[in-house]
Amino acid sequence: MYEIGDKDALFRVHRYDLYRNGVRLSIDVEELVAGKSNHKFYAVPHHSGWLTDEEKYWGVGNSEAEALEDCLRRIKGVPSETIVPIRR
Repeated sequence: MYEIGDKDALFRVHRYDLYRNGVRLSIDVEELVAGKSNHKFYAVPHHSGWLTDEEKYWGVGNSEAEALEDCLRRIKGVPSETIVPIRR
């Protein structure tokens, strides 16, 4: 369907914004559309363009909702600056 390299993976991205204590934490839910990956969906939190380095906060699943719910469960109660450290 899409012509990509043998080791490439192409994802469609759906964005959600979580507002917490005056800070917007965005969550990109990535849906695999071509190539190979361990999961069909990933939910990756980020702030101001910086993705979290910690995969323990990434949600995964077989659907967009499942990956988002997994991510929200993983980051619940964790301060935003812990999930995505402020970089200058």
